[in-house]
Amino acid sequence: MRRAFSEIVNILILAALLGWLQYGLVAAPEDIPVVIPAGQVSLKLVESWGNKVLWLDARRTARYDEEHVPSALPLNKYDWDQQIDVVLKARPQKEKVVVYCYNADCPAAEKIADRLINEVKMKDVVVLYDGWNAWKKAHP
Repeated sequence: MRRAFSEIVNILILAALLGWLQYGLVAAPEDIPVVIPAGQVSLKLVESWGNKVLWLDARRTARYDEEHVPSALPLNKYDWDQQIDVVLKARPQKEKVVVYCYNADCPAAEKIADRLINEVKMKDVVVLYDGWNAWKKAHP
């Protein structure tokens, strides 16, 4: 009996929320602003920089080989020693470096960005918020 009551209450709450959503009384998930962590940037901002960006894909090389941001170079912790020279040669032509991984929960892009900043002493290195996921949503 208690469970049935609980399910009825949940259905009523859901119905109310859907009604409020329909009439604009509550925000839809896509309307709620996302707070982007420090050191990360939105895809919209990066795209406003045009072709001044050196894109770096921090995912495993096999994932990069499947698909990646056009003009991106691979740079991951597994193949760092083999990939870093290509990145260093490409860097002088670009003003900013944007590193991306799978999504907002993937720490690989931050780790690569930290290495670039601390070990290689690169400047203007940022992480793309929500990474490859953000790119795919914007460029299906």
